[in-house]
Amino acid sequence: MACHILPIILVSAGDRADAIKFIEDVTKGQVVEFENWTEGSKVWVITNKYYHAQVQLKPLDDSRQLPDVWEHRVEAHVIYITEAEEKEPLVAELAEERRSRALRGEARALVRLVVCAGEVSATSLGGDALRSWARRHRYELVSLTEEPEPDSHGASDGPFPETYGLDRVRDTLHAHPWRGLERIDRPADDEPGPPAEVAAQGSDDEDDDPEVAVERAERFAAALGALGAAGGAGGGLAELPAEERLLAAEQLVAEFCRALGVDLPAL
Repeated sequence: MACHILPIILVSAGDRADAIKFIEDVTKGQVVEFENWTEGSKVWVITNKYYHAQVQLKPLDDSRQLPDVWEHRVEAHVIYITEAEEKEPLVAELAEERRSRALRGEARALVRLVVCAGEVSATSLGGDALRSWARRHRYELVSLTEEPEPDSHGASDGPFPETYGLDRVRDTLHAHPWRGLERIDRPADDEPGPPAEVAAQGSDDEDDDPEVAVERAERFAAALGALGAAGGAGGGLAELPAEERLLAAEQLVAEFCRALGVDLPAL
């Protein structure tokens, strides 16, 4: 896919250097740079057991607004808050300013994260306001210093481990069905499929395969999480414009179909 039509992960920060450092931390430096592009373009190949996808990562500092040519390509928006900014009583207003600069015109972002470099205090005025703002605008609040509770007793060893910090950011980005993704958990379309009776037998074998069962359960859990976010505090899908609400609903249906083993041609 040509670089200029890849989906975008937009990272808003007060300083461009902070945004670029965050991008490097999330991708672990595994990006391809196209130096012939204006401002440079960082392309991250997201690969997991279901698909691989190419996405562009773009920094947006407080002195700039989203360029018109990027509007229709923004699929994820990350607001990065430094430790110094977290301590400001008007940190929620700061997050709103960055949201307004990023999600303008035709820009849509179904993945929305507020990433705090430190630990957002639940008791401080600014921290409480930021949490309320994030719920209202459907942003997930992620602290880079958050760790599992010491009394979790190995809860993270289950099939659906909770992740924190940068791992949480990566997992959220991996869970999104990016535009132009290529599925790797099914044969290519041009490969001949097995005869119907063989396929039916294989289906029974798949149902008995514990690994397949766990994978489907993971997909179903991810789909339920997306459904909860869509209907969460702040009105969820109901408050979105009609076009964005339709797109979000279609992606939710796609997620549930994948979890149930149904492969729609449109996917």
